[in-house]
Amino acid sequence: MDTKRNRFILRGGGHGNYGGNELYAFDMDSLTWSRLTDPTPYDDLDVHCSRKSNFLIDGQPRSIHTYDGDAYIPHIDSICNTYGTSGYPQCAAGTELICYSFTTGKYTSSQAVVGLEGKAGAVHQITGDWWLQGTNNAESGRLGHYNAKTGTWETGAYDSQMATTYDKIAAIDPDNGYFILIKATGDLYAFPFSAFAPGTSKVSDYPQTTTGTGPDLARVGNSGGLQYDERLKKIVAWDGGKEIYLLDTKTWVWKKIVPEGDTPNTFYKSGTFGRFSYSPKSDVYFLYNNVSENVFILDLKGSRNSGALLQSFVLTSGITGRVPFTVGLAFKKGDTKKPTLDIADYQVTVKKVWNDGSVKHAVVSGSVNMMAGFTKTINVFSGGSQPKGVSLTEADIIAAAPTASVQLGSIGTVSLSTLLGSPVRIWVSGPEMVEAHYQSMVGAEASLAVKFHVKLYKGGKIQIRTIVENGMLNAISTDKIYTPTVIIGGKTVFNNGSSDINHNKQTRWDASGWIGTVDPDITIAQDTAYLMASGLVPNYWKTGPSEKALNALTQVYSPLENGQWTPRMGNAGFQSQIGLLPRWDATYINSDGDSRAYRSVIANARALNSYPIIWNDKATIEPIVISSFGTWTYSGAGSGGATGIATTGGLVWDVAHHGSGGYLAYLITGDYYYMETMLHQALTCYLVTSSRRGTGTGRLLLPVQVRGIAWSNRTVGQAVAISPTSSITLDLAALLSTGIDYWLAKTQTPGINGLGYFYAYSANAPNFIWGPGKEAAWQQHFWMQTLGYVSDLEPLTDMTNWNIVRDYLYQGVVGILGGGGAGSYCFTRGGVSTPTISAVNNMLDPKLWCSDWGCVYRLSFGEKNPDICSNVLLDHPEWAAIGYWGNLLPAIAYAVDDGATGAADSWDRITNASNWARIEKSGFEDTPNWGIHPRSIGISRPFK
Repeated sequence: MDTKRNRFILRGGGHGNYGGNELYAFDMDSLTWSRLTDPTPYDDLDVHCSRKSNFLIDGQPRSIHTYDGDAYIPHIDSICNTYGTSGYPQCAAGTELICYSFTTGKYTSSQAVVGLEGKAGAVHQITGDWWLQGTNNAESGRLGHYNAKTGTWETGAYDSQMATTYDKIAAIDPDNGYFILIKATGDLYAFPFSAFAPGTSKVSDYPQTTTGTGPDLARVGNSGGLQYDERLKKIVAWDGGKEIYLLDTKTWVWKKIVPEGDTPNTFYKSGTFGRFSYSPKSDVYFLYNNVSENVFILDLKGSRNSGALLQSFVLTSGITGRVPFTVGLAFKKGDTKKPTLDIADYQVTVKKVWNDGSVKHAVVSGSVNMMAGFTKTINVFSGGSQPKGVSLTEADIIAAAPTASVQLGSIGTVSLSTLLGSPVRIWVSGPEMVEAHYQSMVGAEASLAVKFHVKLYKGGKIQIRTIVENGMLNAISTDKIYTPTVIIGGKTVFNNGSSDINHNKQTRWDASGWIGTVDPDITIAQDTAYLMASGLVPNYWKTGPSEKALNALTQVYSPLENGQWTPRMGNAGFQSQIGLLPRWDATYINSDGDSRAYRSVIANARALNSYPIIWNDKATIEPIVISSFGTWTYSGAGSGGATGIATTGGLVWDVAHHGSGGYLAYLITGDYYYMETMLHQALTCYLVTSSRRGTGTGRLLLPVQVRGIAWSNRTVGQAVAISPTSSITLDLAALLSTGIDYWLAKTQTPGINGLGYFYAYSANAPNFIWGPGKEAAWQQHFWMQTLGYVSDLEPLTDMTNWNIVRDYLYQGVVGILGGGGAGSYCFTRGGVSTPTISAVNNMLDPKLWCSDWGCVYRLSFGEKNPDICSNVLLDHPEWAAIGYWGNLLPAIAYAVDDGATGAADSWDRITNASNWARIEKSGFEDTPNWGIHPRSIGISRPFK
């Protein structure tokens, strides 16, 4: 099985009856066959054996009987065999390792020391090394170990019991450390890798007795099937029938399974070694009995889980071995109350549920066998049995005695060892991982604190994140200058190049390290199609960002630098962070979890903390609880508000231009740090709002500009919807309710206009800021899409009032995409930035504004709306990915999905315009922020 491309490789030929040496591939994703190489022409097959070589004149090797000797070796991306077997037509040749490289499309050869007829082998799933038991003569009848990284062999002793039996088959159990071999004599052997000694080891010294209902071992050894299922932690055997047999290598007990579905065709003895293979990516078994028969696919997921398959996620690691992992998993409402995975070692900690009690978000931790650079697909089910075991606790962290320290120049040093035993919280605790958080002020500083987030995995591997915060709300915070040194497990993980760092007030930075392993460098590719279907992220339209766009993403975090956030967020024009999700987060979704986009999501979530959003309570050194700071703003008690807050380093956070930060990072990783970043930014939205807007949770989130209202509701809505319930989130939820109740009353004002607009912004009230009677339709669209998106997130236990206001606002986007007639507004002008909505230059009283969209059209363009609209979109639809037409798309998409009156007709109008292709081709692949499509209208996506 070519695990890199998820395809089964079939080699043609034999040494006596067919000289074809071609390679075929069956693609497990598309379920199609292809021929990778052409056979050597018959005239060049050297049928008289005149060439004393395993290679023919065209550079391809002779056809051979492969036995169980074909192996895909990941480290060299090649399929290999030891060509000691006679080549077609029974031409004798020396032992030689011949590999076909899928990278170069060429064959290469090197020395081999085991092989010949009757060989049986398997590749170690963790190390990538090849273990091969040979047959025939004294040199080849040995157990061989091929190190693919170094290209070297080492062998055991001549094994007479193995050398005389040609028919045998092998598999590797990497978890328990066995080379399992079954002979056609009906014997089973379990050679422990720990016993391997060059020159002396023999597989036959380790016969293994088994019990239970097992297969016909003679048939298994005589070219049946033998694989290892990491998810089941069992050896899987097939002896030619419908039944499958599972062997537990701890108890050596067989268990028979009779899968449902079709029965494979007749068992063929000849030419069938390797026909029963396992696809790690697809998590199914592949059976190919004969060239004239169909392929059979065996799915054993039902043996592991009793629920429906919901989604999957893919891990990639930078190291080889047993790798610990933690991910966040989001779930569609109603899908599950007890999710399970198809691996053996994991735990699930539910952190948030939907209003119906089903799981919304969970943190999952565990460990899996990984090979550096190769993927591991893990499937998630709606039900079944989760693993049981004794939960790790903080006592286990204390027993492990991890060491970490943060020295901030002459200001002081904080050491983890002095804090063990006094955690601030236990974030998760289960049989696979426990995470505890610790914190301390630094020396005599009033605002400088150090925090340690410690994850201890079963087996002793530890990850520690250190966080340095310079931000209190109710204590004097000042900029600090120091030379930092972060040491974890005795290794310096950050020291800023031994240079000073200027730590601006109200910001924080972090650094991480591992103990007991090098950094696994895990990347997580979530099932983005399922993630969009859950409603927790928008339904992005265009997939497949270019390599240029992916490579341009910031992928590396540098403390106190801005990443890809606009340094001065208040700048005019398109910005990558503006939208329901910022560009890098949206690109993670529309790239199907590309690793570069993943790193960018993480790097930018960390970089947001370089802006002045850290406002802790000095009593707790934690984000504030609003009800404890009812009259406070960022500048103190009873103070006014602000549009933006600046650091002395030049980074400016702006309420009307800030992006979603920490939300997607937390959603996909389950990392508390990103959730806390999200909470900090949500609380900043509260603190920049003047205390004149209300006290505590009764404060109205009204930062003047419509877009500021929109993005504040998005940020707070995300934080409440996905964070575990706490005093912080309960207050934020109350803050949302205050706002929505206020706007609900506005929508119910007697005599309110029929536009769907009820608030406009002006810096010079009562005049409209954009010109007499003009309003920024695009800002209103921001508000509409926010209410639509957040309604899907379900942050409040009762969404009734929220949805009423949402539906009222939807009238605006439906109206601006109207049809013909004096009371309507032609959709062709929907991309206008500031239509005139009132003949009276008074933005304070929406009752004075136009009563219908026909009035808006007439005031904006000086003529009556035509009875029949043209079918050509005006006002630069080709700029949609970064312009006003794009700002409109998410609003109408959510309106369609929420069944707003007239929304489906409005969508049909614009998508059937003669130049709709200008919007479609405006660049949403690389700039997906606004490219949001109704979920209720299908899209063909090349997702897994």
